[in-house]
Amino acid sequence: MEIPTYRYYGAHVADSNFKKYRTPEEIEMMKGSRDPIALWLQQLSREGILDEQSAQSIKEEAKLEAKKSVTFAEASEPPAVDDVMTHIYWESDHGTPASKIGRHFFD
Repeated sequence: MEIPTYRYYGAHVADSNFKKYRTPEEIEMMKGSRDPIALWLQQLSREGILDEQSAQSIKEEAKLEAKKSVTFAEASEPPAVDDVMTHIYWESDHGTPASKIGRHFFD
């Protein structure tokens, strides 16, 4: 599945000049008519798979999961230097054939 995305903000916290290379109109247009999540929700609604109440419930569950993840991360010890390359690609961590040829994406 390919889902084209668009960054509404800068690429990182130091990228505060993103409004210099994107107009507010462009950003609003992307939010309004081309947001992949909004488009997907519209499609699921049209097909009768998802209603507004279910969508809101999923959104709230996702926010709670994200909040719990932040709490867990902040309470965790920093990784050891030896762990810097672990948990990056599932293939590498599990020794799949793809990890031996450097392919970490779908063919």
